[in-house]
Amino acid sequence: MDGNKRLTVGLATYDDFDGVYFTVQSLRLHHGEALEQIEILVVDNNPRSPHGQAVAEFMKLVPHGRYLPNREKVGTAVRNLVFDAARTPYVLCLDCHVLLCPGALNRLLDFYRENPLSGDLLQGPLLPD
Repeated sequence: MDGNKRLTVGLATYDDFDGVYFTVQSLRLHHGEALEQIEILVVDNNPRSPHGQAVAEFMKLVPHGRYLPNREKVGTAVRNLVFDAARTPYVLCLDCHVLLCPGALNRLLDFYRENPLSGDLLQGPLLPD
């Protein structure tokens, strides 16, 4: 576990390069103040596909990014791998098309700093287009 990292932002994907790309780029553009404290993890459920190969290449360019190819689990159970592979005390699991409001990661990190023993499962509203 990297001592500077407190939060893994994990995405599980299946043939969705565009979703991964835009979520990761949004994290990098709109949450710069939190980037040193997070790791971005992508678990790919179809790494041999053209989308999977593109995601793998893209994640090589992402600072604090990690790519995990998965060939064993299928379906939504792949999200469990995000939690299993996380190297940080806290994990945020997102679908790979979700964009977070600016400041959301800092607020989440502040919550965990102020409530280190909380066993709460936190979630937020999904705002429409």
